[in-house]
Amino acid sequence: MADKIYLIRHGESVANSENLSAGWLDSPLTDNGREQAAAARGKLEKYGARPDIVVHTGLSRTRETAEILNMHAGAPMREVRDLIEQNFGDWQGGPWARVHEGLENNEEPPGGENAEEFMARVVRGMAVVEQLPGQIWVATHGGVMKALMRHYRADVMRVTNCMVCEVLPITKQIKLLD
Repeated sequence: MADKIYLIRHGESVANSENLSAGWLDSPLTDNGREQAAAARGKLEKYGARPDIVVHTGLSRTRETAEILNMHAGAPMREVRDLIEQNFGDWQGGPWARVHEGLENNEEPPGGENAEEFMARVVRGMAVVEQLPGQIWVATHGGVMKALMRHYRADVMRVTNCMVCEVLPITKQIKLLD
């Protein structure tokens, strides 16, 4: 079972830089996103964190973030698709402001996942991660991190690119790593 889990939102993607919603669409990192991932790695290393396994969701923005995070450690990498961002259906690729407004108003994305389906999938994915041995670093998405904050009954905060949260699976606590 995992001792500690670090959740890291992926670095800035092209969709982020253009204020578009990506969801399940593949949107690669920007140069700024790569720099953010390297800074997150430095923060984790400063705290003495060292991964036994690095997890990503399969989309290039989390896979590349994971590769950058893992650059010095060389830990095995694993894909956990259940930790992918919410499927925004017909809203994917459109303006982020529209998706944000829809989610805030509890609208279901047409052709996508509703909030309950998304939460159930994320919790299922986190259960897989919690069963991995040692210290786990997870490169994931902002919506996933917010869902997990709700799941762990932590204060839900704005999730920025390459924000790092520490999860203690045994006590079900999550906190922002400064």
